[in-house]
Amino acid sequence: MSNINRAIVAGRLTRDSELSYLGTGSAVLKFSIAVGEYMGKDREEYTNFFDCEMFGKRGEALAQYLPKGKQVTIDATLHQSRWDSDAGKRSKIILKVSAIELSPRESSQSSSSAPRPTAPGNIEEFEDEEIPF
Repeated sequence: MSNINRAIVAGRLTRDSELSYLGTGSAVLKFSIAVGEYMGKDREEYTNFFDCEMFGKRGEALAQYLPKGKQVTIDATLHQSRWDSDAGKRSKIILKVSAIELSPRESSQSSSSAPRPTAPGNIEEFEDEEIPF
C-alpha cells in the first residue's frame, strides 16, 4: 500500500501573508487560515487554525494578493516540524502548499481594515486564467 499525504482545505486568512527569504535566496510565503466545522450533537461551531507555507516564485508572486480575511482553497501536504525547547520536545503540523485558489470576487468587503493591494487594476478584477502561475 502506498502512502498518501494530501490535504485540501478552504478557509480565510487570519493575518496578512508574510514573505521572507531563506539563506539560499529562495522565497517562502507564510500565512495562516481559519477553517470552521460543526461538532457534537448540538452542532457547535469549532474553528481550526492551520499554518501554511508556499515556496519559490509562486509564493513570491502571490504575497501581495493574500491579505487578512481573504478566502482561499489550498492543496497541500502535511509536514510535521519538530524542535527542542526548554519545555521539552515540541512539534506542529504545517501545510506545505502546492496549489492555491483565490476566492472569486466577494460581494462584501473583507473583515480587514487594511487597504486592498494595488496591482494593475486590483486582484479582484483578474480571472484565474489571467494570473500567470
